[in-house]
Amino acid sequence: MARRTENKDDNRILVHTCRNGEIVQNCVTRKAYQALDPYDVDFHCDLVSGRYVIRTQDGRQLDYAVSMPGIGENAFRLLEELMWRPGEMRSRIQLAKGTGNPVLVRPNCLAGCLSRLRHVFGETGLSPYFFLTRRHPFAICWNAERSWRFIEWPAEVLEE
Repeated sequence: MARRTENKDDNRILVHTCRNGEIVQNCVTRKAYQALDPYDVDFHCDLVSGRYVIRTQDGRQLDYAVSMPGIGENAFRLLEELMWRPGEMRSRIQLAKGTGNPVLVRPNCLAGCLSRLRHVFGETGLSPYFFLTRRHPFAICWNAERSWRFIEWPAEVLEE
């Protein structure tokens, strides 16, 4: 498990924000990080504090501390892979390669991960909001119309 080291840069936090399919990366101070509004994006993923905020299709705000319920490592890796390529349809093989997880090639495993993600994000396959799918050939993408923010410690601040 990575842990923070104490150095002059440890008050810097990496913030990635996606709006309208465009991803912007900023390294901000702790004060600027604390001023961020988790409710101004559709999905707020904060790995620094462990807070996840989701604005559902019907306008509800789902606020999770520490982790999102029912989301295991496979589903979280799938979520990350889709988020970093908003609007880009990804096949099972592309997702398996992108996540480094070969089990996602199996339709049942991928369907299970997508089902768990949809449940946590408050959507269904009949009314997709965050995750768009195509049947033939099967592919999934993050809806580029949905905004997100991903917050993490910069890599140079982490020590194994």
